[in-house]
Amino acid sequence: MHWLDVLEEDAICDVCGKHIKRVHVLKDGSREVRAGQVCAQRLCGGKLDRNQASRRTRWLSRQWSIIPTTHFLKIGRTTIEVREDYERPSWYRFYIDGQGSRRHYPSLESAKLAAFENF
Repeated sequence: MHWLDVLEEDAICDVCGKHIKRVHVLKDGSREVRAGQVCAQRLCGGKLDRNQASRRTRWLSRQWSIIPTTHFLKIGRTTIEVREDYERPSWYRFYIDGQGSRRHYPSLESAKLAAFENF
């Protein structure tokens, strides 16, 4: 099975039907499945990307713009923000295009890594 990672504006996962931004095109012979990261990993037995660990490490060392209490990245047309949560001081949440995470994270780094996993 071969796969290709593509960014699309408004894609839908062929497996679960959810809206996704990062599309993994899985090809097996003449069949093609367009899936999100989680579904693609399930289809590939969890071995989707050999470089994901290094991308995850580089994610934290990227040049994040900083304004008081907020770190943000602009990737293409997508804005990723990580900021201290107003409801729980000293905890953090991430926002992707204004859509906030449901979870609270105990450190800035853990919130940035969660944003990476959800991007």
